[in-house]
Amino acid sequence: MSKNQHYKIFISIFFLWLFMFIPNQTVVIISYFSVMTLGIYHGSNDIQLIKKLNKNNSSNLLLVTTYIVILFISIILFIFSKTITFIAFITLSSYHFGEQHLHKKKINRKQIEVWMYSFHGLFIFSLLFINKYEEVISISSELFRLNLHPNIFKTFTIVSGCFYFTTLFVNYYKSGDYSTIFEEIIYSVFFFIFFKASSLIVGFSLYFIIWHSIPSIYDQILFLHKKISKSTLKLYLKKSFALWLLSLISVYFIYYFFGNSYLFESIVFGVLFAISTPHIFVMLFMNLIKKK
Repeated sequence: MSKNQHYKIFISIFFLWLFMFIPNQTVVIISYFSVMTLGIYHGSNDIQLIKKLNKNNSSNLLLVTTYIVILFISIILFIFSKTITFIAFITLSSYHFGEQHLHKKKINRKQIEVWMYSFHGLFIFSLLFINKYEEVISISSELFRLNLHPNIFKTFTIVSGCFYFTTLFVNYYKSGDYSTIFEEIIYSVFFFIFFKASSLIVGFSLYFIIWHSIPSIYDQILFLHKKISKSTLKLYLKKSFALWLLSLISVYFIYYFFGNSYLFESIVFGVLFAISTPHIFVMLFMNLIKKK
């Protein structure tokens, strides 16, 4: 287990401990604020990544247009079917979370790489959902008109966990590298306890920021500028600012004009889904290029 992983565990525990001394409503505000800032910011530099990924500048316009089209399709999907949007968000985010967590690991069996990433993310969601199933049931009913039975979370956890560790075993058993499997068991125990001790929004936001968004920003800066420094961080923040600000304005605009029709949580989810969908494909191509 690397030092970075140790830091993530320590920081996660520290913030969970710190939140014990802060009023719950303030903690909820901090959680949403973190998602709306660092969470969305990590997916706001995609245009620069597209330019870096595409050596043929003449097709940049086509790629950016495709990016925008995917963005608008995501918005339309959210407007017309929140249920499908929710399922799509969980499915795409699961792969994305797994990719961020495992992309630096050695993949011996390329044919199971997508499955390993996806089942990792699904397992993380299941550990969160099974510990906070009452909140998930309430939110699913209120936001997505889904009536979920508590038993579905047990099934979800068992199935995703079994498939995830099966893919890990298949990938590493020939090389005899069982350390990664052992590490993932430790992470699973940690996340189970961590999510148990937190609320749904706090657990998700801390995982999303500490374990996904910040590492993703780090990887993006390295890919774009080959080094991490104050100047490259400032450049990243500057290049990402416009799309990030547009996302915040979208949240304000929708809530101001349609606040009676959509809950604030639903609006945040919709914007997060719209930003995340094209970003996931950009990061997929970025990691593919890095492996060549």
